[in-house]
Formats: sequence, C-alpha cells, structure tokens
Amino acid sequence: MSKGKKMIRTDQELLDYIDILCRLDIDYFFEDRYLPKQKIIEQEKKYASVFIIKEGIAKCYLSDENGKDFIQEFLGKGMKFGELEVFSGKLSFCSIEAITKLEVYKISYTHFNYLLEQDKRFNR
Repeated sequence: MSKGKKMIRTDQELLDYIDILCRLDIDYFFEDRYLPKQKIIEQEKKYASVFIIKEGIAKCYLSDENGKDFIQEFLGKGMKFGELEVFSGKLSFCSIEAITKLEVYKISYTHFNYLLEQDKRFNR
C-alpha cells in the first residue's frame, strides 16, 4: 500500500448474501441513509440494531474527555457495526460517522441473532 492511503475494510460476500436474502422477501433488513458527518452510532449510547454498509464509507472513532477524536478504522461496503453493543447489552464503545453519503441495512438484534443461529451461510 502506498504511503498516505487509508485502509478501508469491506466484506462484499456478506453484502451479496444480504442482497439475495432481500430478493427472497426476507424482510429483516431495512434501508437507511445518512449524509456525510452524520452520526449513525454515538459513543456511550445504547442500541438495539446492527448496521451493514450497503454503499459509502464510515469511520469508527473514540472521543476522549477533552473532545479529541481517535480514528480506529474506516468501514466500507459490507462491513457491519453495532453487533458488539447489541449482544453485550452495553453502551457503545465508539462512534460511527458517515464520511460519504452512506446507505446501510439495519437489522434488529432478534433477526440478526436468528440468522446467526439458523443460517450457516450468514454465520460464516
């Protein structure tokens, strides 16, 4: 990787499989859109859904008590977030913010957990 380029994590295989599930009328996924700089998840808040990026780029970052942000990673197509907080029942560890226009699939904890337990391809 050349100097200065940022690594953006992706998971095209998961995104392709979600597209298949949606075409099969599995209505577990809801689409949502966010504008650049809009927060999807805020640090120290509780959430009941998991998000999967359909299109765009988001950043995951921590903010300290002085308001300084520390970027943890960049997320692209097919990357999921919010699952750790949903399964642990704890407050979110970091914030997720759209860098570009962002389209996401949103799925409830109940449906996400069902797919993990019942669908071997989803739970790869």
